[in-house]
Amino acid sequence: QNEFGKITCELKNVTGRIINIECGYPGRANDRGIYNHSQIGNNQLQIPEGTNLLADGGYTRNNLLVTPFNQRQVQNNPALL
Repeated sequence: QNEFGKITCELKNVTGRIINIECGYPGRANDRGIYNHSQIGNNQLQIPEGTNLLADGGYTRNNLLVTPFNQRQVQNNPALL
């Protein structure tokens, strides 16, 4: 199997300090799969209560992850604008 690079996901706090790293995933891995296998996705990393993480649209929104609304969601709910 060909691997076109490795993916590294970093979690930084508001000051830019890296507080978690997940690395070594093949380039074909998707964001959601990496998150689901990560310490954060498996609740192994203690995140302060009331904290949210900003993620891109490749992730599934949950009680921890805040992701952008897609075009369909905005069209179906104009109040999001």
